[in-house]
Amino acid sequence: MLCDFCTGISLSDLIELAEVEFASRQSPQHAYYKHFDSYNDLVQSARDGCDLCQLILSGFKSFIVDEWPWDGQNRDEAVREIEYLGKEIDIRISIDADHLYFGRGLDQVALFDLLVIQVGAPVIKYEEKEWKVGSDGRKEQNVTIPPLLVTLSVPRDKQIRIGKYPVGRYQLDPVLRSQNNFSIAKSWLEECCNTHQSCPVKHSPELPARVIDVGNLGDEQRLRLVHSHSSAGEYAALSHCWGGLIPTRLLADTLDSFQKDISFSSLPANFRDAVTITRQLGIKYLWIDALCIIQDSASDWEIESKKMGDVYRNALITISAAMSPGSTAGILTENSTQKVLKENKMEDSVSLKISYDGNSGTEVYASLNDREEETLRNLFISSPLSRRGWVLQESILSPRILHYGSKQIYWQCPQGFQSADGVPAGNLMPEDTSLYSAISNVFHQHLQRDLACKSQHDRRLILTDYYNLVEEYSSRQLTYNSDKFPAFSGIARLLHPVVGGSYLAGIWSNDFAQGLCWHHETFQCRHTLSDEAPSWSWAVTTDLINFAHIERKDARGLFDSTLIQHDIEVQGENPYGHVQSGSVVIEGLVKTFRRSKQVISMFPAEGAIGRIYMDEFEIPDNKLEGNLDLFQVKEADGQTYLL
Repeated sequence: MLCDFCTGISLSDLIELAEVEFASRQSPQHAYYKHFDSYNDLVQSARDGCDLCQLILSGFKSFIVDEWPWDGQNRDEAVREIEYLGKEIDIRISIDADHLYFGRGLDQVALFDLLVIQVGAPVIKYEEKEWKVGSDGRKEQNVTIPPLLVTLSVPRDKQIRIGKYPVGRYQLDPVLRSQNNFSIAKSWLEECCNTHQSCPVKHSPELPARVIDVGNLGDEQRLRLVHSHSSAGEYAALSHCWGGLIPTRLLADTLDSFQKDISFSSLPANFRDAVTITRQLGIKYLWIDALCIIQDSASDWEIESKKMGDVYRNALITISAAMSPGSTAGILTENSTQKVLKENKMEDSVSLKISYDGNSGTEVYASLNDREEETLRNLFISSPLSRRGWVLQESILSPRILHYGSKQIYWQCPQGFQSADGVPAGNLMPEDTSLYSAISNVFHQHLQRDLACKSQHDRRLILTDYYNLVEEYSSRQLTYNSDKFPAFSGIARLLHPVVGGSYLAGIWSNDFAQGLCWHHETFQCRHTLSDEAPSWSWAVTTDLINFAHIERKDARGLFDSTLIQHDIEVQGENPYGHVQSGSVVIEGLVKTFRRSKQVISMFPAEGAIGRIYMDEFEIPDNKLEGNLDLFQVKEADGQTYLL
C-alpha cells in the first residue's frame, strides 16, 4: 500500500526537475518533489501502513549520521533535535545517479538509480554545542542532515528508459549459484569472444601440463586429472587464496589415483564451486594449482611455476574467488544480508508502480541504499584476494576474469568492466581500462583482433607500467618470502623480449639507473629478505616502496651512471625465479657523503638541494632518519661534500 503522496511520485517529473537543477550527490535547493510538509506527517503515514514511508522511516531510524555535528546520531534523532529548536522540517525527494562523483552534471548521467530523501533546508549552526535559528551577529555556518538514499532497481528483462535516461539498476539474484547468474556470466563470455574488438579471439591454446577434466553438466560425478601431452583445448583457471593447508591436493602418491577419479565431495568448497562454474560455462577443462602441480615435488613445482604466467595468459577465462579468504570458504556463497532477511522473514525492498508517459503499470523496486555496498572497485582494493602477491600476475596476465563477490558477479576484459546490477563505470565501477595498458598489450597482442592494438610497443610506457606494477606488488602479501621473485616471474618473462637487456633481480639492465631509484613509501625499507635478493634490488624488502622517476634521455649525460658489470645466479630452472646471488658494478661521479643527526624543523629546509631516503635507521624507530634533506657544504679549502 502507498499513501497519496508516494503514489504521486513520478519518475518523469523527477527527471524534468533534474533538468532544471542537478549536481550529483547534492540535494537541489529548488527543483524537488515535496513529499510531506513535516517529518511528523511522514511518521504518521508510516504508521498508517504506507510501504514506502515505512521504508524511509526505517532508514532514518537505522542509519547513523557520520558527519558533524550529528556524529553518532541517527537521522531521526537529528531531526528531533532541529524540531526542538523550532525549525520547520519538510521532506523533499529528488533523483540522482549513484555512479557519478560529487558535483557532476546532468550530461554525465548514464543511469538514474537513486531517490534522494532530504529532510528540510540547511540549518544555521553557531559555536560548538550551541544551536540557534536566526542571526545575532556571530559567525554562522549552514549545515544539513545528510540525505537518505534509496536505490531504484528493475528486473533484468524489464529495463526502463525515460527519454534518453535509463532508470533503475538491475535487480540482483542473491543466490550466486542460480541459473540467472550463470546465464549472465555465460552471456558476458560469449559477447567478449564474439564481438569485442580489443579482446583476444577465442582459440584453443596448448593446454597446461595437467588439467582437471570436469565432465559435463549431466555427468556430475566425473572428475579426473588429465595429462595434456601438449594437446590443445579451452580451459578455465582458478585464482584463489589457499588460506592454509589444503587436505585434498596433488601429491606424488595421489598422482595415479587422481588420473582415474577425483572425489567431488572430497574437494574443498572453493574447488567444488570452481568445478560447478566451469561446467555451467560449458568449458571442459579447469586448472587449479593445488590439483595440477605436484605439491610435494620441488622439481615439479620449479618446472610448472615458471609456466604459471602462460597458464593464466592462455586461459579462456579466469575464475576469481575474490571474497573467499581460504579454500574451505566457498565461492558460491549466500551473503549474510540475505540470511538475516530469511531468518527474520523481512522484505528488503518495496515495489512501487511509478507512472510515467501515461503507463501506470511499470514496476520499480525501492530499497535502502547499502552504506557498505559491495563494488568491484572495493574488491580490487580490500578483498582477501587483492592482498595476495601471486594474484597480481594472475590478474594482469588473464585476458578475461569472472569475479565472484559475496553479493554479485563482475566481469573484466580489455574492453571494460560489467556487473550483474548493470551499474555504469565511475564511482562504483572501475572506469580506467587502460591501467597497465602498455603491458597488457604486450601480453595479449598475439590474440587481439583489432589491428590498432597491434601497434609498435612504446618501451618507455612499458617501463613506466612496470615500475607502477612493482609498487603495487610491494603492497601484496606472500606466505613464503622465497616466492618474491617466482610470483612475479611470469610478468618479467613475457616483458623481457620487448624491454631487452638483462633481467637483474627485478631491474632491467638497460634502465638500471631508474630501477635503482626505489625508496620507502612510509619511513624505511628494512632489508628483511637479504637472503632472497641483493641489497640494491627492490625485492630485498617487504615494506611498501615507490619509485622516484627520473627523466630518460636518448644520449648519456655528464652526470649519468653506467652499468659496467653484472652477475646474477639463479637457483633452479626459472631464470626469473629464486636469486641465489647478485652483484653489479656501476661507474659514475662520486662525492663524499656525511650523515648528520641534526634536526631541522622547517619543511622544505632552506638551502636543501634534494632529498635522500635511507633504507634503514641508525637509531631504531627514529622515523626522522627515513627521509632526510640533502645539503652541499663547502669547506675552508674549497672542497665540497654532501650532508
